[in-house]
Order: sequence, then C-alpha cells, then structure tokens
Amino acid sequence: MMKAYAVEFQTTPVRQSACARKRRAAVSTAGHSEGTGNMRPLKAMICAMFVAFAVAACLPLLSCDTAKAASEASHKITLKPMLTVTAKHDSNFYGDEKNEQGVYSFLIQPGFSVGLELPKTSLNFSYMPEAYTYTSSTSEDDDSSSASDLDYIGHLLSLSIRHQRTDHLAFGLDNGFYVTRYPYFYDRLSTTIDNRKYWTNRLSPFVFYDFRDRFTLGLRFSWRTIVYDDDDESVHGTGGDYSGDSDEYRWIVSFGMDPTRTTTIDLDYHFWELEYDDERLAGNYTGQWVMVTGQKRFKYFAFDAGIGFNWQDYEDDDLDDQSTVTYKFGITGQDPPPAERRRHLGKVFIRPINHFYLGYLRNANTYGSYYTADRYILSLGGLFWDRIDTQVRGWYQTGDYKSYTSSNPEERDKKRKDKTYDISLRMAYVFTESLSLSLTGGRTERDSNLEGYSYVNDYVILSADFNYDIGARGGFTREALFYW
Repeated sequence: MMKAYAVEFQTTPVRQSACARKRRAAVSTAGHSEGTGNMRPLKAMICAMFVAFAVAACLPLLSCDTAKAASEASHKITLKPMLTVTAKHDSNFYGDEKNEQGVYSFLIQPGFSVGLELPKTSLNFSYMPEAYTYTSSTSEDDDSSSASDLDYIGHLLSLSIRHQRTDHLAFGLDNGFYVTRYPYFYDRLSTTIDNRKYWTNRLSPFVFYDFRDRFTLGLRFSWRTIVYDDDDESVHGTGGDYSGDSDEYRWIVSFGMDPTRTTTIDLDYHFWELEYDDERLAGNYTGQWVMVTGQKRFKYFAFDAGIGFNWQDYEDDDLDDQSTVTYKFGITGQDPPPAERRRHLGKVFIRPINHFYLGYLRNANTYGSYYTADRYILSLGGLFWDRIDTQVRGWYQTGDYKSYTSSNPEERDKKRKDKTYDISLRMAYVFTESLSLSLTGGRTERDSNLEGYSYVNDYVILSADFNYDIGARGGFTREALFYW
C-alpha cells in the first residue's frame, strides 16, 4: 500500500553531476559547504530585515490611526468563530494503480478570525487547528502501514495588514502558515499523491502606488519555506533520505493600466530563486516569468486573456535549462454582477454562488520535477429556492515531464506524460447565512504512459460548516487554488 508514496514523491532527482561531485569534494576536504547552502542564512537575514522594516513602518501608522479612530469612534473590531466538520471516503486513497485501498477521513476544524478596521488601516488574523483521523475501509496488508498512522493535527494561521498611506500609496504584509499533508498547497498544478506531513510559510510584504486612478505600480516580495517532518513515521522511506526542504525567494513587479472603467491591462514580472537544503538534490535554480494579461468586463460577464514566458536556469550544469510559453484564457458570468474596480495587488476575489467559469491555463510548475501543464477548468454554481446551493466543478490537465523517467528498466527511454481529470458535484442546504450542510461526490482519474502512475479514485464528502469565512484562510483555500 505504501508503494504509491515512493512512486509519487516528486522531488528533484539526485544527479551524480560534475557540479555536485565538486560540491561534495569541497565539503569533504574543507569540512563545510562551498555551494549555495552558505548563502541561505545571509538571504534569510536580508529577508528578515526587509520584513522587519516593513512591519516597523506599519506600526507607527497603525498606532496613529488607532488613536485617531478612538477619538472619532470610527474603528471596527470583528470576531468570527468558525467550525467545520467533514467526513470523506476515498475508494483509492493512495492512488495505487493495482492495489486500491479505501480510506475514511474525518476532519474537525474549529477556529476564529479577528479583524480590526481603521480609517486607513486594516488588520486581520485567523487561526484554525485541523484534527484529521483516518480509518481503512478495506482490508490492509500485514506488511503495510495502517491508515490511522496518518492521523495528525494541522495548523493554519494567516495574518494580513493593509495601510492606505495616501490616496495613491498603499502597502501591507501577508503571512500564511500551514501544517498539512496535501501537496497542492505548495504547487497549484500538482496532481501528485504524497501524504508526507510538512509545514509551509509564505511571508509577503508589498507596496503599490496608483497614478491618477489609471495606472498602478506594485512591488511584492515573497519568502516561502517548506519543511518536511522528519519524525513522520507513517510514511517512512518516502523519497529515501532526501527531504525536499526548500526556500523560495521571489520578487514580483506589477504594472496595471485601466484605459476605461471596464478594461484592465496588467504586466507582471517574477524573479525568484529556489534552494533545496540537501545539496544532494540537484534542483536549485533561478526562475523568471513575465506575463501580459487583459480583462474586459461587461455587466454580467468578464473575459480574461494573457500570454507570457517562463524560464528556469538550473545551477547544475548537467540539468537542461527549461522554458515555456504560458497562456491564460477565461470567461466568467455571475449574478449579482461584479463591481467595477481594479484587482489590486494581493487581493483575493471570491465568486458568488450564481456563476459560471470556463478557463484554460498553460504554465510550468515551480517545485519538484519539472513539467509543463495544460489545464482546462469549468465551474458552474447556482442557488435554488434560496436554500439549495449547487455547484459543479471540473478540470482536465495534461502533464509533460522533461526529465521524469520510470525506475522500470524497460521504460527508461520514456519521459512521463500524464492526463488527469477531476469532476465533482456539490449540493448544500443553507439553513442560515452562517450554517450549511453539504454533500459532494466526485471522481479523480489519471492516465499515464508509465507503469504504476495511473489510478482512479471515487470520493464522497459530507461537510457541515458554521460561519466558515473562506476569505480568512490566507490563500490556503480550494477556492483560491481552483481559479487563476
């Protein structure tokens, strides 16, 4: 049953390259690393100083706003309790091609969010522990680990600070921390089956400036850390001794233009470095991505289109540099109609219940084995009789791996190519604005050209939500991951 873990672990392969051999030789002779590992503490210190400066700049402004708001009685404090209870059954929980194992999973997720709104400043903090338990629904092999070994307590914390310094200048800070077992929270294109427990943190200060309500210039820095739990004995042996712990340092420069109230053109440039802690993983690289997108909004519809270029320059000379032309197309219809406003840097938009969305995206992943993905997305939603919330969601994705090959000697000459789809129907009864009960049924299926990577999984989810504020999860939501 644990075979799927070893198959699906998508870390960068170990290469016996000349570059890697030189690094190991330097370590053995000098007693310390001569590679990029020495730069990590320095970069971390620079990033911490940058963030500390941003926070220090916010605090005096926040205190001034607090004093002024107190005198004018114009501040607002909100406290929202939240609770979700979920039961799920997967017919093939581990995504095994031949040995399907059914698993029941149960989630209890209490939490709360606190918000403070001042005339020019807003602060939101939320925390949700996640208690997961797993029980096998089919017989387990004697030599395999039990599903209950995956039981764990996850944690989700998010912090968001916004300050409107002037009518044109605004800056803030976002931070999201998550302890989980689900890989799509670090790679939105991921279709991997990997239940290793890890924590990830994304710290992101930003600033943007509006010129005459027509032009916006933004700068964002993002520092993302991924650390796997070395004591996670439930998936012992996954990936061997290579943990996959990494840091990503990313700069984003954004320029937006509004020719009209209903037309938006954006130019985004990303520059980042990905560094693995383990020098035996030959996957450190520098990446760049430039993208031009446009949106035209009508009363009930919006059209999106974009084109860009993504390239990754690997540190190891034995790894080929990669490049991809990226595309994005989308059409959205919704009722009530969206407001005529810009999508400011870092703003998360949640679609209403009554909507449809059809989109296409082509891009490359940024973590693990390199692949190019083409994803087609469909979402339909509607509220009937003011009580029945119905939603159909689906996506179909092709994955073209550039260097991922099978461990089977007969397939060594093949490079992995996957076709994966997920389709689901969700129906919820809305008792009140803050209480609902939902039932979801769906299927995930992957067809791969390599043996051992194909699988079919049917799932059913029963969930009760109380005051579940989807916008308070710091970007770690299925909603935020599903749309682009």
